[in-house]
Amino acid sequence: MLTLDMSSRSPKPGPPRPGAPSVTHALGEERGLLQRVPAILYTADAGEIGAWHYVSPQIETILGFTPEEWCADPNRWATQLHPADRDRVIEAEGRMLDGEPSEGAAEYRLLHRDGRVVWVRDDALLVEDEDGQTRWHGVMSDITEQKVAEAELQRRAAQQAAVARLGEHALEGASTSDLMQEAVRAASELLEVEIAAVIELLPGGHEFEFRSTLGMPDTSALTVPAGAASQAGYTILTRGPVTVTDWETESRFARSPILCDLGARSGLTLAIEGRHAPFGVLGVHSVRPREYQPGDVDFGQALANVLGDAFERQLTDDDIRHRALHDDLTGLPNRLLFMDR
Repeated sequence: MLTLDMSSRSPKPGPPRPGAPSVTHALGEERGLLQRVPAILYTADAGEIGAWHYVSPQIETILGFTPEEWCADPNRWATQLHPADRDRVIEAEGRMLDGEPSEGAAEYRLLHRDGRVVWVRDDALLVEDEDGQTRWHGVMSDITEQKVAEAELQRRAAQQAAVARLGEHALEGASTSDLMQEAVRAASELLEVEIAAVIELLPGGHEFEFRSTLGMPDTSALTVPAGAASQAGYTILTRGPVTVTDWETESRFARSPILCDLGARSGLTLAIEGRHAPFGVLGVHSVRPREYQPGDVDFGQALANVLGDAFERQLTDDDIRHRALHDDLTGLPNRLLFMDR
């Protein structure tokens, strides 16, 4: 825990030694060093709207406000607290003011002047100043990159677990309809999209039909065109992932009427491969423009691969069952099927 107590007194200095730096020079160097620390040093009154007496210049780099702007508004800190963190942080400060021991440095989100989120680690102590006032003396460090990295690791772990569960359910013999619904739910949740679907390429290769959807109206009578003019069709032709960052600027193919009606602005489509030909496409779409990172693509493709394997296993089982119940030469039902019926 770091405490900045600027009120400490030192013995009166004697005359400077020949060649020694002056006290003024030493203080200037100390002040310059503090201003180069990559964090916000501050002194402020306690309370939600306590006055801020000092903030270091780094606040402009980290939060976009000048020290003068920040200190001029006692409500600035509370205003910039992220709505999801505000109650928790203010309640924690209140408990400390009531004498409850601190649990260590606080970590919470502040809103930058431009609206983006900045994670900070607030490390402070209550110190009694020369005038008898108890104030916070502390340091706010920008830990946004660390928090983003932690969240990304958690998301990737959740994605890997979702793929493992889908594969386990496939091996346990879950129906293909259940597997498709599980896949679109996992894709929607862990890729943070509003729309997801599995579509099957129909014989002839000119259209897709919907097999499983999430975030879409009734699609039982709808089809999607295949071919290079559609994102799904282009996915089948290239046999690789296809991303659209923003349909407003997309020029390779046209947005389908269904996605237009749903207000989709971006999307990722992945081929579901079969042993001899592609089965269809797993697609996820968002109502906002966005990038799909390599990890997102890998996760989506892993879900599609599990579905492809499950479909192949189903086709194999169906083929074995058909051969067991039909004559190899004529293809007519055999005695076993006759007795079963």
